[in-house]
Parts: sequence; structure tokens; C-alpha cells
Amino acid sequence: PKWSPATLALWAEVLHAVPGSRLMVKTRALQDPGLREQVVQRFAALGIGTDRLQLEAHRDDLSHHLALYRDIDIALDCFPYNGATTTLEALWSGVPVITLAGRSAAARMGASILG
Repeated sequence: PKWSPATLALWAEVLHAVPGSRLMVKTRALQDPGLREQVVQRFAALGIGTDRLQLEAHRDDLSHHLALYRDIDIALDCFPYNGATTTLEALWSGVPVITLAGRSAAARMGASILG
């Protein structure tokens, strides 16, 4: 996955700071039940229950994929490897994106897109 333990910790901080908020994580990697359980356990260790998580595996249906953006208020970019296509899709769907710019090209993709 494109996220690190630091990414999950920061996302957990956001969830703690915004009562009632939920986090959707969508990646092909979540098709693996073992990885899905690891994500659940990592968030649990950070005080975030499954009721605050929406874990979505990849689906080939593009219309379903893009429809998920209707349920998103703010997109939190991954780090240290920022999104590219996902960031563009979010913006195209009218969803604002928050990114954290790093030092490498892969870690500055979101900032480059937001410009």
C-alpha cells in the first residue's frame, strides 16, 4: 500500500479531532483479507473502531468507483507516496484534497497537482 504507519497515525488523529467522522480507504490491496485485518487492528491500536472505517477493495466498475466520491467530504492524500489519479479523480468529483508535501517527487505529487 501507499500508506505508512505514520499515515495511519495521522489519519487516526484526524478522526479523533472530528467527532462522528469516518474514513474510507480504497485500494486493491484490501482484497487480501489478511491485510484488511491488519488495517483494522492498526486503527484499533490507535483508538479507532471499525464503525469509523469504510474499507473498500478495488472493483473494475469505473462508475461504481467514481460514485464513491459522492460520500466523501474531504480527501486525505497518502504519504509518503502521494496519489496522482486518485487526487485528480477527487478534484474532478468536486472533493477537496489535503496533501502533505514531502521531499521526493513521489511525495510531492499531490502538492504539484494542487499547485
